[in-house]
Amino acid sequence: EMKTGMPILDFIEPSRKSHFLSIYQRVQMGEIVSDIDSFFNKSVNQSVYHETNYHPIYSIGKEIIGITIFSKNITERVKSEQKIIAALKEKEILLAEIHHRIKNNLTLIWSLLQLQEINTDNPEVKEALSLSRKRIKSTASIHELLYKSESLHNIDLEAYLQELFNYLRLNNHIQFDYSGDAISLEMDTAMPLGLLLNELMLNSFKHSYTEKSKGVLKINTKLEYPNLRIEYMDFEGEFSTEVDFKNPNTTGLTLAHTFAEQLNGTLDLISAKPPVYLIEIKLNEKGF
Repeated sequence: EMKTGMPILDFIEPSRKSHFLSIYQRVQMGEIVSDIDSFFNKSVNQSVYHETNYHPIYSIGKEIIGITIFSKNITERVKSEQKIIAALKEKEILLAEIHHRIKNNLTLIWSLLQLQEINTDNPEVKEALSLSRKRIKSTASIHELLYKSESLHNIDLEAYLQELFNYLRLNNHIQFDYSGDAISLEMDTAMPLGLLLNELMLNSFKHSYTEKSKGVLKINTKLEYPNLRIEYMDFEGEFSTEVDFKNPNTTGLTLAHTFAEQLNGTLDLISAKPPVYLIEIKLNEKGF
């Protein structure tokens, strides 16, 4: 028989008393507390979850004279949520493995092209193979960032461009300066944008810089959602007056414009000496 006035903590397992005591103390200070608690039920051989709400009871004089406790069994809901979380984690692991394998396959193709480059004496073929290898490396870098990332949905643009720059630059005296807004992009946007900037870097290191160059390649970003503006600046060099920027006959610039079109954006030359390029694209919910 339960005796009237017995403290409620007398009915609680000793190991859990401190948890409930802290809740009661908060409620006695006027706080409404919602708590999810679990314990192992030996009779059903599984953990049982309860969602409990604690409310203070006020007297007419607005003094706290007790606590109301409403609890419901949410075990089935928690088990369903755990199954969903496990399924999502399994999907993330699978996608990471896919990106890892794609990166490895691209690296294999890169190695085969390098072997062909070594075995040819034709300078034009050598250059074409070298550029192809660098484009493949750029694509592989995105997949590498993805499978190493905690999230498979966002790619940090600055981290990707820094890695790309480190691979392409001609010497350690040329530095990379990224400024502006931190940009995180979905794969569908990051891939063509990364490849577009890859073409601009390839063009810079082919025409603007030499192996003895010193200076800074700058990229500035400005995001006013949904508009993303990226300014790309060489520190030296000059854009050739013999090249029609909007209708080029070079592979690199043609690819750059193609990637800009894929992004439903534009690529413009706003200064010829030194070359300064402006990329403007409109992001959507999927791409950002």
